[in-house]
Amino acid sequence: MKLLKLIDTTPGLQYHLERSLPLHENIYRYSSEGFINLFAEARKLISDNAISLCEDDRILLETTDIGEYGQYDGEKVPLDLPMLDEAEYQGKTVN
Repeated sequence: MKLLKLIDTTPGLQYHLERSLPLHENIYRYSSEGFINLFAEARKLISDNAISLCEDDRILLETTDIGEYGQYDGEKVPLDLPMLDEAEYQGKTVN
């Protein structure tokens, strides 16, 4: 990830830029507000031609709605963040 224009960014995105961390190695916990906002900020900056992303991140933003919100039953919900009832850790099912 590279900054193409001199702009102000949030501390989270600045951290990623300074360390060349891709978005898919997000520093925030999955599905947290920070996680979602980092993708939202990157979406805006990409459309403004202010940053360049690695191919994996570019494809992620082009093929998903991560970082965007929709309405469900009158509530604002993040898109492309599946809610998991069960997960797997080291081959074992965890709740």
